Amino acid sequence: MSEPKQLFSASLAQDAVYKTGLRSFMEYRDLGIEKATHGKFRAHTIRIKKESAGNRELHTTGLHQHNCDFQMFYVLNGWIKFIYENHGEHTFGKGDCILQPPGIVHNELDCSDDLDGRRSDTGGRRRRALSAPARLEGTTMPKVWRVYSGSDGKSHIAEVPLALKPFADVEGAHGEGTPMQSASGIAFRVAPPGYVLSWHCAPRRQYSISLSGTAEIEVGDGTVARVGPGDVVLAEDLTGQGHVTRVVGNQPRMYAIVPLSDV
Repeated sequence: MSEPKQLFSASLAQDAVYKTGLRSFMEYRDLGIEKATHGKFRAHTIRIKKESAGNRELHTTGLHQHNCDFQMFYVLNGWIKFIYENHGEHTFGKGDCILQPPGIVHNELDCSDDLDGRRSDTGGRRRRALSAPARLEGTTMPKVWRVYSGSDGKSHIAEVPLALKPFADVEGAHGEGTPMQSASGIAFRVAPPGYVLSWHCAPRRQYSISLSGTAEIEVGDGTVARVGPGDVVLAEDLTGQGHVTRVVGNQPRMYAIVPLSDV
């Protein structure tokens, strides 16, 4: 049985009509391709609704995938940030074109208020949301480092895994997390570019959680670990030579100190 012939179609800018579609913060203009190809192909232009402009919390979609044979996105104006399975984060701007392979897991993380893009795909496209705690392979997760005193009188550093397990809290938060630990307080600190704290021991068992900027931790065996935003250092080298902390780059480092309660 032969396929029906495609119809001639022209979608004129002066007649453009935008309607609410898949995402509540966007509006879509049907370019008439689906009707002209009897559902075989589709094409839309997409933009942010005026009432959604400035609300960054709305500009994300959650992990999902599209079950179609072909999907392309072309940025006409503004920018959009995606994260893709095995390909990490990418920000695309005006003139950029993206081919999203069938079924690739992805998430739209953010976009500009003036985003204008064109999406083309095969008909019958289905979107499937992925339930938490789905995690994209190939993406970079923050690291957790442990600095500890060795029997040689020197400090050592090792990357340690987090013992993540599924959790559900009383207010409904859920995902993966570690068991709750007792802490005695929290302090936020800022170290300027060029800051160096020479050899010293941790004053107490404590977490140092990097919020912005970059630091290096050097220990007695010569190992140097670079610590960036989101990375966590568990400092428990209370005796011996200690370690060196230095801020690298031209940006200050902001971090949080969380002393642990030894109970």
